[in-house]
Amino acid sequence: MDVVIRWTAGLYPEDKWPTFDSYARRAADAIWSYLESQENNLMAIFITHDLHSIVLRYGWFGFPLDFRGIDYLGGFAFTFKDESLSVLDYGDVKTVEIPYYWKQ
Repeated sequence: MDVVIRWTAGLYPEDKWPTFDSYARRAADAIWSYLESQENNLMAIFITHDLHSIVLRYGWFGFPLDFRGIDYLGGFAFTFKDESLSVLDYGDVKTVEIPYYWKQ
């Protein structure tokens, strides 16, 4: 997955690929915009490809890039907990800080 490592390092021109940081932010903005349009007490499930899950784990939570793949119906889940996030990742619950650019 050299292409992902090169992308996250900013080695591709922005006119060809969006920067990694802008991709992670735009993905978060798209999700928040959707959630804001829904009723409270909503549980949202977003389905995507392994590559997107791999890079969003890194871009949102700071977890190392992990290319081992994601099992069928696997991925990550998260919820807000006080001033942090609880993230279910590969069967482990981890507490991480909320990215500063996420809408509070």
